[in-house]
Amino acid sequence: MQHHILYLAGLDRPRGTDPRTLARYEARAHVERANAVHDAFAAFGRAVAAVARGVARTVSRRRAARATIRRLQALDDRTLADIGVHRGGITAVAWATVDGETRPGRAPEAVTAGARPDGAAAAQAPAPRRAA
Repeated sequence: MQHHILYLAGLDRPRGTDPRTLARYEARAHVERANAVHDAFAAFGRAVAAVARGVARTVSRRRAARATIRRLQALDDRTLADIGVHRGGITAVAWATVDGETRPGRAPEAVTAGARPDGAAAAQAPAPRRAA
């Protein structure tokens, strides 16, 4: 058992030493192993905490984006036009509002200006005439 602990600690067992020196050597091996186990568990705990923070951040961002999408979808087309948002660009605008990023392939400038996401200009419908 003693040789096994020394081996796990990365230490070789000294040959021809007195029992007191050997006892100190074994105690040092126990401490080194305990420190190694402690460091491993601490690193694992930090990794788990980092993953949990990332998950919480993602959930929070998605929740905010969904709430923004719901609010924008509840608006009529005229109100959306007043704020410069095309109905097809609500999702991109919501993600841009949440954290300044958009979904891949979507530029908020293109969809808010009434252009299609592929870069082509959208056809502008003439304004309705009012009867006088």
